[in-house]
Amino acid sequence: MARLFDPLKWLAPVCIKFKIMFQDLWKNGQGWDDVVPPDINAQWDQIKSELPIIEDIRIPRSLSQPGCVQCELQGFSDASEVAYGAVVYLRTISSNGTVQIRLICSKTKVAPVKKVSLPRLELCGALLLTNLMELLIKTLAQLGPKVYCWTDSTIVLHWIRGESNRWQTFVANRVSRIQDSLPIAHWHHVRGKENPADCISRGILPAELLNHPLWWTGPSWLSQETIEYPTHQEVTTHPGLLEAKYPKLTVAVAVPENSILSQFSCLKKVMKITAICRRFSQNCKGPKEKRNIDAITPADLEQALFVHVNTHAIHLELKEDMTTEACLAAIRAFIGRRGKPSEIHSDCGTNLKGASNEMKAFLEQIATTEFTQSIGANLAQQGILWMFNPPHSPHFGGIWEAAVKSAKYHLRRVTDGTTLTRSQYHVLLAQIEGVLNSRPLCPMSSDPSDLQALTPGHFLIGRPIISFPEPDLQHLPDGRLPHWQRVQQLSQQFWNRWSKEVIGNIQKRPKWQIEERNVTIGSLVLLKEDNAPPLKCKLGRISALHPGADGLVRVVTVRTEAGEFKRPIVKLSVLPVDI
Repeated sequence: MARLFDPLKWLAPVCIKFKIMFQDLWKNGQGWDDVVPPDINAQWDQIKSELPIIEDIRIPRSLSQPGCVQCELQGFSDASEVAYGAVVYLRTISSNGTVQIRLICSKTKVAPVKKVSLPRLELCGALLLTNLMELLIKTLAQLGPKVYCWTDSTIVLHWIRGESNRWQTFVANRVSRIQDSLPIAHWHHVRGKENPADCISRGILPAELLNHPLWWTGPSWLSQETIEYPTHQEVTTHPGLLEAKYPKLTVAVAVPENSILSQFSCLKKVMKITAICRRFSQNCKGPKEKRNIDAITPADLEQALFVHVNTHAIHLELKEDMTTEACLAAIRAFIGRRGKPSEIHSDCGTNLKGASNEMKAFLEQIATTEFTQSIGANLAQQGILWMFNPPHSPHFGGIWEAAVKSAKYHLRRVTDGTTLTRSQYHVLLAQIEGVLNSRPLCPMSSDPSDLQALTPGHFLIGRPIISFPEPDLQHLPDGRLPHWQRVQQLSQQFWNRWSKEVIGNIQKRPKWQIEERNVTIGSLVLLKEDNAPPLKCKLGRISALHPGADGLVRVVTVRTEAGEFKRPIVKLSVLPVDI
């Protein structure tokens, strides 16, 4: 295919067959050393046997003729399910009325692998013709040719003659390009049998191309001295299809301010209603009000770890050391990203004590300064209440201590012997934070068809945290990976270890000395999957029970997004769980 020297694509009807066969081989997954399928091999043998006939084709060297008084560019476009293309002819008329047609050039493309409708392929062919015409108008500018474009698709003509902003993005972009490039062009309709571009949209054999008047000279009526160009009707929109636009009315009403005391008959009732309203507003407040803080030190770098009390959401912040200044910097970074908490609970670490004392001293200072007395008093009232656990009582902070264990245990093992930069460590901690905040807490709803679980990510961003698609790098040696791929490998290894630990912790399998309660139909369960991608917990609903002879359920049918499967209950974990 590459050995055919044809820069102007005069042999495009033959070459397009090669392109179509090559695309078919590529779509079938054929390699360079694989055997070609019999049907494609038969087509190739037929074309190869007729290729020597191409040597008999003769092309006139002169485009114009003596005494030319009128010059026209006549372009045709067409498309099929396998290819689309365009061809342009030069039509000249001499002073004595002689009409001459010369093939200038053509252009072809195979249809995309992704399925595209035939009218859109026809539009792509029209755009291809527009690009050819734009080039030829600049090349033949001294001749001043008139431009005529033809297509056998009435849908494309309707698109081109209409306003581009009416159509969808795919159509609108191409129609706008055609209208901007060829504003002087005249678009007309041609019958499919008289369209020479049909030869390049389907392809023909070399023997047929040798004597093919439709390809070399265009349709027969193109050689007539006068051409009756069809007149097209203006594109109109049926009144019944007009877009309905309703007026919007905005009214501003001034509501008088009435005292709440005037709305009730007695003070006791006012106090009762006020208490209900305050309780309701307190319940409607968003999360992120109380935080627990702790620090872990897996290496020379430290991470400040924040845990939201109500939602169990986790925030990891990178620190250089365990000083008070580093702790305050981590708290400021946390407030900048998550908002100011009303309370912070922590253990009695010296750096945490120092940060608390420094914040308390600053709040007292701004509250007593004369210059900022009015503003400082308000800021002091909005300060953060820092509460410490009793000394030597780590069990008082069970929530965040469990988070420390969950993060530190596996982080130390996946990063053992690995040297990372600060930016790489920051990215790794952010991915680990996403892993910990993607764990399922409880079913999203009681609907049996709902397979979603509530996660800490819902409280942070309003939706589950989903990882970016990436290849599995766990089986590759460390030395072969660049630095950032090594970070991705560590993140995947952390997920693999952490997910197995979580499943193991919530799947307690002691000896059946005490009869456990059977699972029920409709329960949301977490499935144990060995090759689950990061941040992807496979969930399902129990749709059927299969009890044994003793009446105990050991096997169930689980309905997931991929279908229904039978699974033993030891491979399932019923939500809600506290992990």
